[in-house]
Amino acid sequence: MIEKIKNGLNKRKVKLFLVFLLCSSLAWFISNLGEQYTNNATFDINYGSTSDSLLLNSVSKSNIKVRLRASGFQFLMFGFKNKAVAVDLSELEKKVPNFLFPHQLIEIK
Repeated sequence: MIEKIKNGLNKRKVKLFLVFLLCSSLAWFISNLGEQYTNNATFDINYGSTSDSLLLNSVSKSNIKVRLRASGFQFLMFGFKNKAVAVDLSELEKKVPNFLFPHQLIEIK
């Protein structure tokens, strides 16, 4: 049985079929990556540049969950990169009873 399969794979028609199957699968995969998708992702939060007068307690979040809408190529890159958000706390604004920071201080790495 195994010998029959090995002999069948050595035929020219089978090799040509496998080449076309590989090319069509690759074209299908690339065309699907160009479409828009919506998915959930979790980002780690890295707090930086804290002032001496500010104390973060243990209740502070270490990660956030976000809903993303992007192309398949961008989602493919999320799979290879470490998902982290750097938050610069040096320019916090005191608004009683909370602290606020502008969105410009957030950097996605």
